[in-house]
Amino acid sequence: PSDLQVMLAARSSGADNPSNTKELVCLTAEEMSEATQRKWRACVDDRQTGAVILVLVKRGKAEGDPPMVVFSAAGRCSEDGLMLSPEVTAAEASRLLKDLSRVAGTKR
Repeated sequence: PSDLQVMLAARSSGADNPSNTKELVCLTAEEMSEATQRKWRACVDDRQTGAVILVLVKRGKAEGDPPMVVFSAAGRCSEDGLMLSPEVTAAEASRLLKDLSRVAGTKR
């Protein structure tokens, strides 16, 4: 599963509890995909931690077409890793997980 799928699934199942910051699932550098890790590291190195938008980008259909953001979710970036924003409820995470599966072309 993708990094976004892991975080959304944890929130929608209740394993990630936004009302208790000690129970938030934080995707650490070791758990991130290489692409996510590069972006996260750049944010941390530039001291741009805090609120972020977690996105799925698809390449343009033809060569030279710009990439398009096809999915987004509110998140947080810290020196510890990435997590969903506490404002994302379990119900919203469930809806977002379905949307992500649809746009990513997965049936998980």
